[in-house]
Amino acid sequence: MEALDAMRAEAGFPFVIASGARCSDYNNQISDSGINGPHTKGAADIRVWGYRAFKIIELAIKYKMTGIGIHQKGAMGDRFIHVDKLKEDALHPRPWPWSY
Repeated sequence: MEALDAMRAEAGFPFVIASGARCSDYNNQISDSGINGPHTKGAADIRVWGYRAFKIIELAIKYKMTGIGIHQKGAMGDRFIHVDKLKEDALHPRPWPWSY
């Protein structure tokens, strides 16, 4: 949360969180990542596109986010950047970028 707040302050624009922290049971229902997925440990999907998406990626690297997922296709309102600070484990090699 501290890193997200610092990123938002430096970006100079609001972050609309499309999906934030989830309990394990709910995450298991809606995500392939199961009961221990990134959102159960505080990941955030920031609804954003265009230049602002580029800026969030730039700041995610600067603030040492270890997971950066990019979903920038389809309707503008459905686009987002996922950020997390998971530590590496058997299921989550880090650092790790991906696209949806």
